[in-house]
Amino acid sequence: MSPLLSNPDFDSGLVVLDSNPLSTESANMHIPALEGRGVTVLYDPLPTTRPATPQLASDRTQSTGPATIRWRDPVDHSIVRYEVRRAAGPAPGESAFGEWGPVAGSNKRTTDHAVFVPEDGWHTFEVRAVNALGGGPAARFWLLVGANNSPVVTGSISDASLAPGEPLVVDIAGYFTDADFADTLTFSAASSRSAVATARLDGTTLTVTAVAEGQAQITVRARDNYDATASLSFLVTVGNPASIGGGDDAAGVEAAVASAPEGGVAEVAVAMAAARTVDVSFAYSFGPDDDPATADADAADHGGEGGKVTIPAGQTTATIRIPIADDNDIEPAREAFAVTLTPTDGVGVAVSSAVVHIAEGVCDRTWQVADALRGGRACEAVTPAELARRRTMRLRDAGLAQLRPLDFLGLAGLTVLILDDNGLSALPEGLLAGSPQLRVLRLRGNRFETLPTLGSAPALIELDLTGNLLTELPPQPFADLPALGYLYLGENQIETLPADLLADAEAMRILELQNNALEALPEGIFAGVPKLVSLQLQGNPGAPFPLAVELAGVEVEGEEEEDGAEEPGRAEIQLRVPHGAPFAIDVEISAPGATLSAQSATIAAGDTLGDPVSVVRDVAGNEADAAVTVEITSAPNLPTTTCGDDFDEYRCFRGFELMPGSPLTLFEPPAAAAELPRMR
Repeated sequence: MSPLLSNPDFDSGLVVLDSNPLSTESANMHIPALEGRGVTVLYDPLPTTRPATPQLASDRTQSTGPATIRWRDPVDHSIVRYEVRRAAGPAPGESAFGEWGPVAGSNKRTTDHAVFVPEDGWHTFEVRAVNALGGGPAARFWLLVGANNSPVVTGSISDASLAPGEPLVVDIAGYFTDADFADTLTFSAASSRSAVATARLDGTTLTVTAVAEGQAQITVRARDNYDATASLSFLVTVGNPASIGGGDDAAGVEAAVASAPEGGVAEVAVAMAAARTVDVSFAYSFGPDDDPATADADAADHGGEGGKVTIPAGQTTATIRIPIADDNDIEPAREAFAVTLTPTDGVGVAVSSAVVHIAEGVCDRTWQVADALRGGRACEAVTPAELARRRTMRLRDAGLAQLRPLDFLGLAGLTVLILDDNGLSALPEGLLAGSPQLRVLRLRGNRFETLPTLGSAPALIELDLTGNLLTELPPQPFADLPALGYLYLGENQIETLPADLLADAEAMRILELQNNALEALPEGIFAGVPKLVSLQLQGNPGAPFPLAVELAGVEVEGEEEEDGAEEPGRAEIQLRVPHGAPFAIDVEISAPGATLSAQSATIAAGDTLGDPVSVVRDVAGNEADAAVTVEITSAPNLPTTTCGDDFDEYRCFRGFELMPGSPLTLFEPPAAAAELPRMR
């Protein structure tokens, strides 16, 4: 038969050729070897063009570990593989790229390709599809390893006074910049009092429209591709807020918003439309503001009691001065309270309240944390929105000896926390309670003697405690970490492991315990862990650790046949790995004198018992009662190990060996009864 034929299906009358070497046009072919068989031969023609550019799901990401390039395959059956290459920097030239390398596992509807680059900075990847004519045009993907640069405000917008209905138009593009070349800034705008003035954005064009007399604070925010933000605000005054609705006898606060840092003084100006010939006093009180998204200040912040403000005779203004307490407590980056005026005899209050913002920022946090969060600005300048959108905290080698429980308050979007190479020996309870999206926690090179308390971290994928002082681990240490897949505990002093170390870690893929003080592994240690691709146990006193691979069986009682004789002996055997199989194991077996339902025994990764194999004893003459010995005839081997940085083919198993057990004897006749001593 022609060597071009593949997957022949003569019954269906169709044979498919891998390719047609003679033509690029589809056609039926006459093959003499198939004459008279009624078979039509089809083939996939050679392509006439190279493949199209892969369509990336996203063209950039930020990571401190493996990142994923994902693309959707076009409907192009000529594609035989995908290739990828890398260069350092955000805009490399052609000569900066390395060689093209194949992508494992491609030719699927959607292809995921894991990449890992340890060096900080921008890296550029190119992905292309390849067919018989060569590689098509490449799509570019950018990976930022390390901290993202946040947008920066480069100017200020002046306060404005408008008449009702009057618009203010500003192009905000020139007020922000971003040091990351690949970031595209998007903008949003909001008004603190939309009943006074509205804010609307069309691209980078901001339109503020005055609605009614009063004051409103307009805030414009720029956001980059990684949700880092910067914002600027300005005040819009519509008409005269001191005369709203009350004519010459009206009074009110002059500004809708005031602010002060801790230890500062908040000032709220009060004005009357016209001076009086006598002093006019107003009572004021403190209370929560109307914004449910803003943390409320309390009496410890502003004193708790209101007071009285007096506008002297002949004047129209006075100022309420409110000292803001300065404490060492970590509180939300912004707290707020309302100052409300009470009308007095003969003078109404049109604009009765102002909101005071206390700019706590991050000033009271551990100084290394505060420095990382403020990015060179004043510590009180950090806003709640910035904290909520922060994704990465890198505090490597920062001289940290301890952390405060609320150091990461407000970091609701934190996904990567790096605390390597400090002097930490414990983490305070509740430290990560406000960061439910945390995926990576690195604590390498610290001084932990016991596993730190993390609380519930439902999204945590990677935990790295390499190079600490751990000596033991508690039972079920990862019960609250259901997503944990990468656990690094090497270079410690761990002497024993709990049998349920991985009882709640079904997602575990990489487990490193090398260079500890382990002498033995508990039974069941790998049970229920079906996804391991890396297990490193080398450098321990007990290494290489023996993992027994043995046969276990149970005899099944034979049924009586029609002639009254029992059917031949039957049994079921299984492969057993008391520690749990860290990966799938398949061994050949034999049983002279018996028939096996399979010539090999298998056990799936994470199981302690494998698939059953039936054994039926052969009956031949006087050997009907003979025992049957089942034994493993091929050595169980470790999977091919490719330790290194290639995440496409990464499988790394070191520090243990598989030990085949003794043969298993079935159908052994009962021992002859011992002769009893005679009675005398």
